[in-house]
Amino acid sequence: MLKANNKMVQELLYKLDNAYVDYELEIQKLNEEIERLVMANNKQQMELEKTNLMDSTLQSLFSYMLKNTSFKAIQLFLAENNEDNITNRLELAHKLLKQGEYDFVLNWSKHIISLQFSDTIDVKKWTPIIIEVLNQIMDKEYGVIEERNKKYLSVLQFIHDLIYSEYHDVIFDYLERFYDYFHDLIMDNNEPIIILKYIDCILDYNHKEIFSKIMNNLVDDWLFLDANVSETEFTRILFYSYLNELDIELVNKAKIGREFLLLHSPEINLYNTLYSIINKETPYQIGRDRIEDLKLKQTIFNENHFKWISEKIYQQLSKLQTNFLDEVKQEVVILEQQSLKRTNQLYYIPNTIMKVYTDLINYLIKENVILNLYKNKQDFIVRKEIVVDSLFSQNTGKHYITEDMVKEINKSTNLWFDVREPISESVFQENNLALFKWPSTEISEATSPLSEKELRNNSDLKKIGYQITGLTRQKRWEILSKKAVPQLGLKKVVYTIAFLVRGRKSMKNGLIRNRNSITEWEHDLIKLKQSFYNKDFNWPKT
Repeated sequence: MLKANNKMVQELLYKLDNAYVDYELEIQKLNEEIERLVMANNKQQMELEKTNLMDSTLQSLFSYMLKNTSFKAIQLFLAENNEDNITNRLELAHKLLKQGEYDFVLNWSKHIISLQFSDTIDVKKWTPIIIEVLNQIMDKEYGVIEERNKKYLSVLQFIHDLIYSEYHDVIFDYLERFYDYFHDLIMDNNEPIIILKYIDCILDYNHKEIFSKIMNNLVDDWLFLDANVSETEFTRILFYSYLNELDIELVNKAKIGREFLLLHSPEINLYNTLYSIINKETPYQIGRDRIEDLKLKQTIFNENHFKWISEKIYQQLSKLQTNFLDEVKQEVVILEQQSLKRTNQLYYIPNTIMKVYTDLINYLIKENVILNLYKNKQDFIVRKEIVVDSLFSQNTGKHYITEDMVKEINKSTNLWFDVREPISESVFQENNLALFKWPSTEISEATSPLSEKELRNNSDLKKIGYQITGLTRQKRWEILSKKAVPQLGLKKVVYTIAFLVRGRKSMKNGLIRNRNSITEWEHDLIKLKQSFYNKDFNWPKT
């Protein structure tokens, strides 16, 4: 009986022992699950706290990191915390913009647009942020000038850094679209360092139209900037003006800046040498060699910008060389022409006059003269000289050309020359009386069928009231036409007046002292010829 009970107890203990092991395993599993759940809950809580922390301290965190941490470290931080993707970067940028962290967004944009991240950047999505940042920084009011200048330079540097990025076209369009706004903010500062940085950016983007506008405005308003520029700044602006053919205007306006032209930097020497060649103060080849040497010594322009300046200089030197060679070829011709007369003025005989007075050509001498040509009527610099086959009058000392010759000269050149054109045939006759065989007022040719004694004693004209003093042309003409010619005859009247003209001209300084009376008598002779002369006697010479 006792043995049976012991056996039952042992079996029960065995079963209890097995059950205990099973329970222990189950408890262990439950404990492991509890531990897993606790850890998961803790991690979720940590992630939530982390998100809340990012939202609440974003501004201060990134402000601190901007000042104390590299952008590469920031990028790694974002990557390790699952923030380094396009969407998150855009969201963070928008948040920072709302918080006014424009500097950070500007520099951060520059960083993530760099080649390291270019494959992941969406140009269209990031463009509005870039434009907003640029405008916000430029438009902000700064209490301290130094701070404003620093911000403007950071924007211009940012624009410069994007020249070879996917955003080249974006910035090119931005500079054009916001030109008035951007330009005014830059130029109103009157800070040469900022203006030059702006010009450099425009040149970097090869925006020639804007470059031309900037330089025109800069030269127009130069007086506001003149006292602020250093030698280097003035020199750079001088050559940029030269690219737009505004350098002479700039030099004329510059008072303080002009003094830098007296210095001897390689760049200033280069500029002065160029104009020394242009003005023929330095022989072409000597000046050309000197320019080549000075080009190698310049230090204030970057390679691309100076390349444009060099090309402009070479173009001008090439033209000068062509002109130089042409001058050498023309030296023989010029030497031959040295014996020719030079004139600034010709007189033009219309075809109508040539047809009426067919023998006029017999009283003129064919003579080659050198005629000066000008750009326009107001120009005072002789642009070109040409040899003209003129018709010279010994009586007037003037050179004449025909209407056909005027047309030929105009056809061969677009330059201006002084040719006095007649208003009408009668005006031409009046102004060129001495050209013709009939009435001549030259003393040396004075001949008359009447003796001077007869004319001197003949006062019939005076008796009937004809005189210069106190009478108008109209009153004199009434006396001549209604009294003198009918009573005395045309021949006697005109020879008497011609005698009077010769007498006044023969006096010492007679042409000057008696200019009025001589002019009036010659006027009356012309009118008598036009009204009464029938070629029935030789017209008198005075």
